[in-house]
Amino acid sequence: MISTVRLRPLNTQQRFWLTVAVLMAADAIVGRGLHQIDRDPRLALGPLADGLLVVPLLYLYFHRAQSRSPWSLIKAALVGASLAWLVIPAHALPDLARLKHGLMALQFGAESWLVWRIGRLILALSRQPSTRPETIIRSACQQAVGTGLAARALVMEMLTWYLALFSWRRKTPIVDDGRAFTYGQRDGSAAVWLGLAFMQWLEPPFLHLVIAIWSKPLAWVFTVLSIYGFLFLLACYRATRLRPVTLDATTLHIRCGLLGDVDLPRAAISHANHHTGFVDKRAPGVLLRAGPLATPNLCITLSQPLTITLPLGRSKVVHVVYLSLDAPDALITALQPLPH
Repeated sequence: MISTVRLRPLNTQQRFWLTVAVLMAADAIVGRGLHQIDRDPRLALGPLADGLLVVPLLYLYFHRAQSRSPWSLIKAALVGASLAWLVIPAHALPDLARLKHGLMALQFGAESWLVWRIGRLILALSRQPSTRPETIIRSACQQAVGTGLAARALVMEMLTWYLALFSWRRKTPIVDDGRAFTYGQRDGSAAVWLGLAFMQWLEPPFLHLVIAIWSKPLAWVFTVLSIYGFLFLLACYRATRLRPVTLDATTLHIRCGLLGDVDLPRAAISHANHHTGFVDKRAPGVLLRAGPLATPNLCITLSQPLTITLPLGRSKVVHVVYLSLDAPDALITALQPLPH
């Protein structure tokens, strides 16, 4: 009996990035072959043209069913130009120094404008009655860059810095509406995040000295990434305190650390009950939201399958959700239908 493996269809973002990767790989292969024949630096303009022109056109084609802003095309062009520099042969780069500096100035200007715009939006939103920082950050990023993968990555990045550095004066979470259900204390995942964060400081100082023997720049890159890893783990720990699961009149907002926020319509929830035992998160139709080393203790069954967007933009059809909460009985009671 021969088993067949069904590949999941790619979404729009994945098809776009796959096409860009194939384009840049072709540029690298063709460009390297041409430069072995003729070392004319003008041949390097081909990958740059693909990055600055073809990549935005591909973005328009794959997102033709959606309304796109000029900022989206500028982002696509900057990403394409950055990828083009990676495939241009090294001996052609000195001849393109002026062009490179011009593109770097353009990229710096675009990023500065984005930071200025998000800053203005955050100031404006912070004056509104809702003072929940997560709501302010998410709304500002979505108004600035939309709701795609880039927006989700930007929200996670800003939440990481806020939770790791600026949230320590806040002792209890601020919930916009509804009831809050905490996680991470009973199963010990909060302590695991905190322990991993402080263990992050044990090896990097020694590894920095060892790597510096071969390459000092690489040693500093490793150290900077280690510091960022410490901040990310610290933010995951703070998220267990400040980002609870919440339930309002219409939606169950599932939060688990920094990644994988899911909003379930209350009308789509059939029932919830206790759960014990292992859960295979890769199984079809299963969504697991639990901290490291945590065992789920709550199972939510949906009345109809829902399509959930995962952290990297991939979609998954879900009909059962597993959670690990400090007090699962409270959420089970809250999800029971109201008596008529």
